[in-house]
Amino acid sequence: MTSRFSNGQTLFDVCAEVVRRPKVCQVCYGDGFETEAKDSDSEMKVPCPACGAENIYSGELILQKLERFNDLRWQPPKQTGEQRKRIGQNRTLNANGEWAAKALTLFRNGELGKSGDEITSDDLRDLMPEPPTPAIVGAVFTTARKAGLIKRTGRSVPSFRPEANGRLIQEWRMTNA
Repeated sequence: MTSRFSNGQTLFDVCAEVVRRPKVCQVCYGDGFETEAKDSDSEMKVPCPACGAENIYSGELILQKLERFNDLRWQPPKQTGEQRKRIGQNRTLNANGEWAAKALTLFRNGELGKSGDEITSDDLRDLMPEPPTPAIVGAVFTTARKAGLIKRTGRSVPSFRPEANGRLIQEWRMTNA
């Protein structure tokens, strides 16, 4: 499939347009600029009045055209932070499915606690082997919340894992789901 710019032109169309142009302007000799004396000891470049800087060397013109079309290329839609988080968590769950499945089984079987008990990610880490990536723990808790297995308490408590350095982690309440 050929990529097209939003104006319908392909890269081939842009390059072909450049090749069909006259090779060199007789005034600026393909530079696209004419040199004028600014004063007795300096010069300045001004656009060529004959070609309007349109007949510069083919390679330079191709680059200018591509730069002009760069803004017209298809851009993915802007994503919100929540969408990016969901995409990242889904990728993490897909890449580490076995660990995630075992962790979610602990939620479903009530091995993390019975309904009404308050839990944290530290409790999950105590019952599971070391996660393949730290991101999987958050993805599992998000999945459990969406499945109705846990609810946020709105409280944060310090982590007791030494490598967490006492940072605050969310506290969750087990539900009857």
